[in-house]
Amino acid sequence: MSELAEPADGLVAPSVRGAAMLRRLEHRQHVLTEMVRVQRSLARRAPLQEKLDLVTAAVARVLDVELVGIRLVDQDDTDQLVMVAGAGLDPSSPTRSPVAGSGVGGAAFRTNDLVCVDAYDDHPAAMPAYSAHGVRSAMGVPVQQFGRAVGSIVAATLRPGRRFDVTDRETLRAFADQASIALTEQHLFAAMQQGYVDPLTGLANRLRLHEHLTADLEMTTGAGAGPAVLFVDLDGFKMVNDTLGHGVGDELLVKVAERLRSVVAAPALVARLGGDEFAVLVPDVDEVGTATGVAQAVLDCLGPAFEVSGQDVSVSASIGVAWDRRRPGRAADAAVDMLRCADTAMYRAKSAGRSRWAVFEQRMQDDLVRTLAREKELRRAVETDQLTTHFQPVVDLVTGVAIGAEALVRWNREGTLVLPAGFVPLAEETGLIVPVGRQVLREALALTRLLHESGHRAMIMSVNLSVRELESPTLVADVAAALAHSGVPARALVLELTESTLIRDVDVMTGRLSALRETGVRIAIDDFGTGYSSLSRLRGLPIDILKIDRSFVSAVDHDPQDAAVLRAVLALAAALGLEVVVEGVERAAQRDVLVEMGARTAQGWLFSPAVPARAFRSLLPPVPGHRHLPPTA
Repeated sequence: MSELAEPADGLVAPSVRGAAMLRRLEHRQHVLTEMVRVQRSLARRAPLQEKLDLVTAAVARVLDVELVGIRLVDQDDTDQLVMVAGAGLDPSSPTRSPVAGSGVGGAAFRTNDLVCVDAYDDHPAAMPAYSAHGVRSAMGVPVQQFGRAVGSIVAATLRPGRRFDVTDRETLRAFADQASIALTEQHLFAAMQQGYVDPLTGLANRLRLHEHLTADLEMTTGAGAGPAVLFVDLDGFKMVNDTLGHGVGDELLVKVAERLRSVVAAPALVARLGGDEFAVLVPDVDEVGTATGVAQAVLDCLGPAFEVSGQDVSVSASIGVAWDRRRPGRAADAAVDMLRCADTAMYRAKSAGRSRWAVFEQRMQDDLVRTLAREKELRRAVETDQLTTHFQPVVDLVTGVAIGAEALVRWNREGTLVLPAGFVPLAEETGLIVPVGRQVLREALALTRLLHESGHRAMIMSVNLSVRELESPTLVADVAAALAHSGVPARALVLELTESTLIRDVDVMTGRLSALRETGVRIAIDDFGTGYSSLSRLRGLPIDILKIDRSFVSAVDHDPQDAAVLRAVLALAAALGLEVVVEGVERAAQRDVLVEMGARTAQGWLFSPAVPARAFRSLLPPVPGHRHLPPTA
């Protein structure tokens, strides 16, 4: 029998081995089939959730287990693991648990290595919920990003006696690697996307705009359509930031971005370049009117006030448009050139009055070159004390005596006095107006102190403020410091602002002017009548003095209609409790009409042009009991 049995054993053993090998081959084929399904999802960049769901389903099928789950560390609380994908899980299973209480998966995450438990109930890492569910054995493998554990994948069975062998463990490792690849790719793709997206507004950023513009230019042949670029710069945004805070400023930028999206249709691209600068790329433009139409739509959409943090905030925009179908050279260089041209056109729009668009022309670039040279010259003038302050008297119309003065800056350019109109706009555009304004304020207060010490203690000094100065967050502190240094009482200083400046954003201006008035100075509206406001609109602003523009006075002595208008303005100002100074009085007849109307103070060439400080002192009579300062003092 033993001889008969031996051949029988020899015949059975190969059959058993063959069956085992066949099972291993079938298992490998099964693993490969499931792996290919997962890898295809990776190749087509399926959503992350879909890829993780495919991994858990594949593990459940290949390992023939009842429970599979992937947990990832919570980015906001790294002591917690969160279930993100699963197969066969009971809906009552915990979706969130502390790392230390996350069973086999938590152990695999902590050790960054495979953990396998055959007797689940007896293991210290067992989770009560899964023990109650009937889990008999489980294994966990870390899921990684760049070699660092960020979670784990767990496979568990409810079948008694089931043990996970080496093949099972390697299989789970292989699918954990696929989950790790999915997470790493998602991280890299998000980082790449972040490189093309403005994080505050969600718009395209400068890099993405440049790449899209370059691609559009590469397809431009020199005939037919070509891309256009709109450079959009917000007017008055700095004032919002400085007065209401950066949080409100950021909220405003987000709302501006939303409005831009609403009016710029695909395939046009809206981008934020940084700060308060935006851009719009309009492809396939066959005439410049298409681009300017988009520019006008942008201006229109920004017209209504924005509700930000419970208050209405208004901003406008200056827009430069660049469009050219015949740009030679490399497309990347042409893209940079187009953005520069749009930027240049934007500055032309801003200098023309803001809230408008301008199309780039080559002469703008030529003008810019000249402006840069003039800016350099002006900057040198500021640094070398070529700017000086002259003073025009403000006169009591009844007595004819100067009761105040307006400080006016002049540029002594190579022996020629340049009036403010010749350089102040450039100083405002470049920001040089801030140090210029400080110099004028300092010299004006120095003269005021001398006049007070010589007995003219009622003398009032008026100093102009520009938009840039008003937007400066240090303005109030600068004024207070200048007053303290000079020893001049705040009531002797009047700060003048143009009407157009005051009505840009009433809420913002009210706050800034109120802060200035708290120092004790008074506020005047200069050149009233040249803007678009009315006395009723200005009544809510913290102002004290109205300076009526010369245009109201030029014909008042011979035109009844002009006289009637001026009389009405004087009456309304009086009703609102505002003092009035009439500007531009050049003839005695004008003065006489003003006196008859009840006007009290005026300034103009009839009394004196603006003169240096020494000449101004000579205009004043001596005060009894005080030493009269000679013109050279």
